[in-house]
Amino acid sequence: MTEQPIPQSDINGKAPELGGQLCEAFIVQPFLQDGSLVEPCNVTFISCAGKWYRLYFDHGFVFWGEHGSSPESYESTQDGWKYQLTDLLPQISNGPTVVSAVRGTQDSQRTTVTFMFAGNRQIVLTNDISTDTTSYSVI
Repeated sequence: MTEQPIPQSDINGKAPELGGQLCEAFIVQPFLQDGSLVEPCNVTFISCAGKWYRLYFDHGFVFWGEHGSSPESYESTQDGWKYQLTDLLPQISNGPTVVSAVRGTQDSQRTTVTFMFAGNRQIVLTNDISTDTTSYSVI
C-alpha cells in the first residue's frame, strides 16, 4: 500500500495553516466506557497562537474546525462513559513549541496526520478506516 496525500474531498472544513505557529497545547480526548479504553484519541484539540482548533476522524475522513475555547473533560457516571483530556505537548517540549509542519497521508487502510516540531519530534494521529478507531504516537 502506498501512502498518498489526503485527497481534498476527504477533508471536511479547512485545515489551519499551523506551520510556523507557536503551539501552546496539544490535547487528545480518549473515550472510555466502564473504565475500558474504547478509543485512544476520539478528538484532538490544538492551541496555536492563542486560537483553539479541533480535529477528528470518521472512517478515514478528516474533520477540521475552530474550537471557541479550551476543551473540558466530561462523563456520565450513569451510563459509564468518560471523555478525559491528555496534553501531549509536555512529552515533546518543556513548554510551548513551534509547529514546523503538518502532513496528511492516506492509504486503503488508514488516514494519518503528522505534526512535526523542533528537534525532529512528532505527534502522529492515525485513523484505522475499517474500525474507525484513532490512535496517537509521540515520536
